[in-house]
Amino acid sequence: MPRILKYIFSLLLSLPFYGVQAQSISPKADTVLSNGVRIGFDLSRIGYYYLTNQKFRSFEVSGDVGYKKMLFVVEAGNATIKKEDSLFNYRSNGYFARVGIERNLLKGGDDVVFYGARYAMATFNFESDFIIPGGGIWEDYLGELDQQSFTAHWAELVGGLKVLVWKNIYFGFTTRIKVKVGFKGNKDLGAITIPGFGNSAKNNAVGFNYYIFYRIPFKKQ
Repeated sequence: MPRILKYIFSLLLSLPFYGVQAQSISPKADTVLSNGVRIGFDLSRIGYYYLTNQKFRSFEVSGDVGYKKMLFVVEAGNATIKKEDSLFNYRSNGYFARVGIERNLLKGGDDVVFYGARYAMATFNFESDFIIPGGGIWEDYLGELDQQSFTAHWAELVGGLKVLVWKNIYFGFTTRIKVKVGFKGNKDLGAITIPGFGNSAKNNAVGFNYYIFYRIPFKKQ
């Protein structure tokens, strides 16, 4: 896994410890991070795999921690895709990460109705082999494209909600408007999908995620 994505995953896993440390230093200060940290994963990607397309597999985790009406968010995931037919085989694998903020429109409590923004990046590769039919005149030609590497960056406007359903368990969704701001790699080689973004041929995309979260409180309630 690329170094920057390892850092993002490490940051996501360490969020509860930062919150506990802040609480112990100043338990009554107004600057203490509120509520706890929510950690969850995207159910919609699992549903997409089993219900529609088992050639596309993706996993995403999300974490957030709040201060007053603001939430600081880290998201990361992996995506693999295989497309096969009689003339063409395509295989791709990659990682993506997002960081951003959300503003809660509700007053008080732990439920969240939010809008916000993300900065995101993905690094991925693909390889393929293909057959060019000879048309009865020449023999079929078997071609192969060696593994190619790419990096993409984009910005997102987001909105959604996170609702407490039982004890520290939350359900929520996020809608996304994505705008590509950078791409490194040979565009002519035909990468099909950017992990976390979508169609690599487009400069913008719309996304939807449905999450289940578990909140780790900073103190006993």
